[in-house]
Formats: sequence, structure tokens, C-alpha cells
Amino acid sequence: MEGEISNFIMVWASIYASICYCYGIAKSVPEGVARLFAYLPVVILFIILPFNLYSIHLGGTTALFITWLANFKILLFAFGMGPLSDPSLPLSHFFVLACFPIEVQANPIPKYPQGVDESPKFVPNGKDLGKPLANGHTKLSVIRKTSNTRLKPPSYYVKKALLLPFLVSLTLYKDHLSTKAFMVLHCMYIFLGLECMFAGVATLVHVLLGLEFEAPFDDPYLSNSLQDFWGRRWNRIVSSILRSAVYNPILRNFSRTLGIKRAFNLAILVTFFVSALMHELMFYYMGRTWSKWGCTRFFVIQGLCYVVEDGLRRKFTVARPLPRLMTGVIIFGFEIILFSWLVIPELLGFNADVRALEEYMALVKFMMSLGQAWKGRGYYLLVNVEASWTKLNKVMRSML
Repeated sequence: MEGEISNFIMVWASIYASICYCYGIAKSVPEGVARLFAYLPVVILFIILPFNLYSIHLGGTTALFITWLANFKILLFAFGMGPLSDPSLPLSHFFVLACFPIEVQANPIPKYPQGVDESPKFVPNGKDLGKPLANGHTKLSVIRKTSNTRLKPPSYYVKKALLLPFLVSLTLYKDHLSTKAFMVLHCMYIFLGLECMFAGVATLVHVLLGLEFEAPFDDPYLSNSLQDFWGRRWNRIVSSILRSAVYNPILRNFSRTLGIKRAFNLAILVTFFVSALMHELMFYYMGRTWSKWGCTRFFVIQGLCYVVEDGLRRKFTVARPLPRLMTGVIIFGFEIILFSWLVIPELLGFNADVRALEEYMALVKFMMSLGQAWKGRGYYLLVNVEASWTKLNKVMRSML
């Protein structure tokens, strides 16, 4: 554990130095191809650095933060787009926006009403498709805001985080659970873990820098469509980056040649495919082995269903929509079933559940070793945590 933490510190020291380089280069190298070539060494370095980490939590998190999100933001910034494009950003803000899954809360763009949807039917004659508005957005990418996109209070995420140790402890008894139940529990763990991790980072940065951030998730179980799920509620930070880096350029460049509708479908399918490839890469970092392309099949199916749903929505008018609770159960249930079928087996293929539990226990032991060095309250608190963990396991064994 100590060696992994040392590697983690060294990796993030390299990341900080690289971001400082990107910040300084932007002052002297104009946006465009020249800045892109200046940033390529950093992009390559960010692909290599996660190989120095072997734990699922530290390695997987670092890979997501820098190999995917930071690299996409840097590539956008090379052309003067994305969340890093504001020239007034100080280095501290530039670093956290580049490296962490956060998005500064912005007021709605005043030129367009709040109800504007990213669907092409709202764009008249494809006029001014390529002119950026702000932070990489174009007229085609202005989306309808949900009722509440601000970061929720910390207590909301603490309540969810308290469920994580319970879900992890259930992996000890997977022999007593059905396969379907075990996979659903993994889905719940991944969802809660991602939301709590993203919200925790945003809350910490908010406390340190005073910035207001968008909520990383917006109650995806209340989605009324796949478009609502993927575009507005699920992992909104990654969706925003993919929209700016993949969806917008394709839609802008192909709308005149293919037409708005076909360009929209192409942009959606390519965006889901890029997301699939990035997920495959994340899994490779965590497992150090190539998967059976379950993630790719999952996201390709999602993209196809998204396009079909959009086509049906345009062709047919629903006089009386289903209640949101019912649509939420249908959409979220569809996602859980498909994810459990195609993606969870990939994680179990490199023993992600066992390794995650081992890492939690290693963290507890590491903190206890620090407590022994303190010889104070911290040590006794961690002893009580271990005792509570042991008691919980005994109670669960008696229940089973």
C-alpha cells in the first residue's frame, strides 16, 4: 500500500508539472496546430502515467481523470475551446478544471431560450452551425437545463456514501447470492461510487476555491427517455466533454453535406463509439488485460437505441406521456439490465470485486498503522472502525 501511494504522489506531481507547462505554453503559442503539437507530449504522457498504478481505485480514477477527461480538455484547449479556454483563469483554477471531473456552473446562454433542445429540428436551415458561442458550445449543442443541476448539499452524498461499505461487504457472500442479484449490486456500487467520487471532488474544490459546480449526476433514475438519461442526467461531466470534443465537430462539419438529421445520427453514433473505446481503455488500465469488448457492444447498442428513439419521437406524437416515475423505472431498468449483461462480466473477468475489497482492507490497515504512530484518538477511532466492520460481517453471516 505504501509503495502504491508513493507512486500515486509521483504520478500526480508529474501531472501538476505538465499542467503548468500547458498553462505557460498557452501564453506564447497561439491556438491551432502549433499549440496542438506543443501539447502532444503531455497527451502521450497522460496515457502512460496510469500504468504506474496498479490499484483499481487509484489507477482507475487517475486514468479517468487524466487519460480521458484531461486529455480531451487539453485537445479542445489547443484550438481555443472547452472549459480551459477562458484566458482569465489563474493557474489554480486551470489545474482543477483540467484534471478533475468538474464543470463550473454557468448562466444559460442569453441568445437562446432555456427550453432549446440539442435536436436538429430547432436549428433553422443550418445557419451559422460552426460558430462557437462559449466554452465549445454551438447553436446545435445548447441543451435544455433540468430543474436542478447545481451540486447538492454534502449531506445528500454522505448518505449515499454510507451505503458503499455495505455493498462492498456483500461481495464476501457472493456464493450465497444469485448471479443476477450479484451483478445488480455491482451496478449499484458503480453508480453510487462514481456519483460520490465526482461530488466529493467538486465539494472539496468548492471549499478550497469557492467555485460553484454543476451536479455530476442529476437523478438518472428519473429519466423520461434515453436522450434525457445520457444527455442531461447520467455522468453529465463526461457527457459535456464528449459533446464538445466529438459530437459538436461532427455535427458542424457534416451538416451541410449529409443534412441535419443524418449528421445528427452520425454524431450520436460516433460519440457513443468513442465513449466505448475510452471505457475499454479504462478497463485495460484496471485489469491489464483486454476485455471481450463488452463495453463496446453496450455503447453501440445505446447509440443505436438513442437514434431509433429520436426518430420515433419525431415521427409520432404522444398525446399523454407516461408518468415520470414509470418512465424512470423503464429507462433505468433497461440500463441496469444491459449493463449487467455486457459490462459487469468484464469487470469480474479481472476480479474487480475481489481486488476492490482487498484495497479497502489494505486502506484500513494502512490508516491503522498511521494511528499507531499517532498514539492518539485517530488510532482508537480506526480500531473501532475495524471492530464495526468485523461485527457487520458476523451479523451478515448469521443472516445468511
